[in-house]
Amino acid sequence: MIPLIVNSCSKFPPIRPIPAVPKGESVVYEDLKSAYSVCSGSGQLVSTGSLSGQLNFRFTSRNDSTYLQFKDLLGRRTLFMQIFKDDVYVWDMLQNRRYTREKIVLKFPFLNTFEPFDLTRIFWGVVPDLEKSFPGIEKEAQHEEFQVEFKAEQTPYGYLVNKVIFKTDNGRNRIEIIINRREFGAAYVNLIHNIPGSIPMD
Repeated sequence: MIPLIVNSCSKFPPIRPIPAVPKGESVVYEDLKSAYSVCSGSGQLVSTGSLSGQLNFRFTSRNDSTYLQFKDLLGRRTLFMQIFKDDVYVWDMLQNRRYTREKIVLKFPFLNTFEPFDLTRIFWGVVPDLEKSFPGIEKEAQHEEFQVEFKAEQTPYGYLVNKVIFKTDNGRNRIEIIINRREFGAAYVNLIHNIPGSIPMD
């Protein structure tokens, strides 16, 4: 099974009716979407190895789409990311360039590992089904080219993912997606927009 490490939880927004989740199980993605439509939160993207650094982010997930604004430690807006059901687009706000998923995977290799809809599930707090993306992985979060570990916390909704650790090169390169806060039924409305068409495509 996918490694799942449980942490304690703090306070949560009012719970809307969703089907009861047996103790020790994760909430169902479709149930969360049906009850809340949107969720938002904040966290960090931390990388070590050949590319080291930290970016803070805020996100809003609306149904099967996610919008993220990244800032560096100086508070500068560095990247804006749109995750749709079948594709990912990134706006490098410092260089004023936009990239497709194929162009940005060198900086964010997990974009080449997870399908876009898998990423949105993570921001909703749900462990994606990697077996669908990588047949033969047998639900173990390990592949000949990468390892993935999901950490979660027990909440009134069931277990919700609050950290994803992605490793390549036998652990020498590591990226962590850490979600510090998540609120259901709330959105950062200013994040829900398209990348301007006037931004040059790289």
